[in-house]
Amino acid sequence: MPLELHRPVYNANRIDEALTELRQATNNAVLNQEDYDVINSVLSIVKEQLAELDSRKNSWGYIHADFQLGNVIVSEQNPSLIDYCLFGYGYYLFDLGSAFSMLKSELRKTFLDGYASKTSFSFDEIRYIEGQIFMDIFISYVFFINDSERNGWIKEHASKICNTLCRDFLEGKEVYYSF
Repeated sequence: MPLELHRPVYNANRIDEALTELRQATNNAVLNQEDYDVINSVLSIVKEQLAELDSRKNSWGYIHADFQLGNVIVSEQNPSLIDYCLFGYGYYLFDLGSAFSMLKSELRKTFLDGYASKTSFSFDEIRYIEGQIFMDIFISYVFFINDSERNGWIKEHASKICNTLCRDFLEGKEVYYSF
């Protein structure tokens, strides 16, 4: 009998779950209320974007969900992903957003060119990638939010990003190269 594959799903429901956990973090001062409100506003826009992506063909499937330099190895000049503990179902742009959050801004254009060469992707869709970057960042907070040994960075990071990039995103400004 084949085993059923149970993996995380990175979608609007996951955003709602993250927001619930982040709201609880305001009670124990890991996150302040003003930053939570900004995060909530940003993720509301991201949920609207996800609804738009749902109407598109080939926007959803298996994703790695943990792009970071430590999870990429290069052998014979070919990059390979390792560490699939967070892999699951989600929007392909989530992986793209996750990758961009670790890349220096000057490398993002090259990476995007490579991505666009393998799929039907329009450079007008940068706003979706920005939303996925925010989704990745705020979902990652949840992994640490209840661990008092490892969550000390969240409050400062959230304040910094909420007072700059999030506010710009909410005003409709491009933030893609600002991360």
